[in-house]
Amino acid sequence: MKILSYNIMSGGFNGYDHETKQPQRLELIKKSVKAINADVISLVDTFRWDQLYTNKQLCEMFKYRYAHCINLGDSRLKKLGHNNGITVLSNVEGTTFKTLNLGTRNAIQTSIPQGGAPIDLFSIYLDDLSEEVRLQQIHHLVKNLEPQKASIIMGDLNTLSPKDSVITKSVVDILLQENPKYEFIRNQLYDMMETKVIQQLFDLGFKDAANPPINTAPTKLTHISDKAFLRLDHCLYKNVPIKTFQVLTDTLYDQVSDHYPIVVEL
Repeated sequence: MKILSYNIMSGGFNGYDHETKQPQRLELIKKSVKAINADVISLVDTFRWDQLYTNKQLCEMFKYRYAHCINLGDSRLKKLGHNNGITVLSNVEGTTFKTLNLGTRNAIQTSIPQGGAPIDLFSIYLDDLSEEVRLQQIHHLVKNLEPQKASIIMGDLNTLSPKDSVITKSVVDILLQENPKYEFIRNQLYDMMETKVIQQLFDLGFKDAANPPINTAPTKLTHISDKAFLRLDHCLYKNVPIKTFQVLTDTLYDQVSDHYPIVVEL
């Protein structure tokens, strides 16, 4: 079984506006999803999709049997006009979905039949400004975890792993020194380097599917850097075997989003 997690950057729109009728990058998103051909796909930052499409329409658009599209319901983002969401699609017979509340925003729990016992896939998109808020969101997520059950946490966690923080800080410091115009994001990036969220999941027995770690953002679409220097998209797993992990960096994905997709195979 192949599972994809992909932050598709403002739902394929070129910005967080509410006037454009259809996402400008929708066809590229559909092309990339088709090329990856995963059994289950988790699309993060599906801006406005809950307003534009029904679950049935999403199934038809992407050629999947099941779909569940939610709004994050984050009051801070809504004040900014960012009607962000998460969309999960599956071709696995008997897939079911549940919307979870993480305190300040929502996530999706997908139950995927696999042999004798289902796998719980948690598709999450954590706060982008504060590690303390992310910790609160993870605290709510943990309440929905069953310790002995096969579980996978995937998504844009907007935070770094303890494996990444030292080298990432060095790269970020050089980047900001060479590009003072990005100085305004220094505090946000430093906050992501606290690594408390990932460490908490490690402490709960979750393992990192990325071995060795591979950065996932930004892509060349942003023109910030020619090479990704942040690992924000993660797959953490427990009680389930992961055969392979990939970050897909073909030129197609430089056009689709500011993040590269991550794919695991069970």
